[in-house]
Amino acid sequence: MGKEKNILIIEDDKIISVVLQTYLKKLGFNVIDSVTTGEDAIEIAKKTKPDIILSDIMLDGILNGIEAVKEITRHIKTDIIYMTSHTDPKYKKMAAETNYIDFLHKPVTFDTLQKTLTY
Repeated sequence: MGKEKNILIIEDDKIISVVLQTYLKKLGFNVIDSVTTGEDAIEIAKKTKPDIILSDIMLDGILNGIEAVKEITRHIKTDIIYMTSHTDPKYKKMAAETNYIDFLHKPVTFDTLQKTLTY
């Protein structure tokens, strides 16, 4: 299913990150890295040029996930999937500026991820 697509995970919760990595590997994707800050995400994405970025919105560090993605997409073309536990519509509105594929609410299940990644 994944056909060797490379995914960068941006998630500050280590447990969620490990669960996502397990799901993605099971779906046949290659997780190139998992970072906890927007700043690290920008640096890694520029170097590795992932096919897909799976990003939480609230992160450790100065930048949130949306701000990090905006900076990343100034340098590379990649598909974006957001995840959040926040229901405030302002985040979805902010995210809309980044032309994302999906906006998932946590907890993200295997089935949800599978459906989203078969776009």
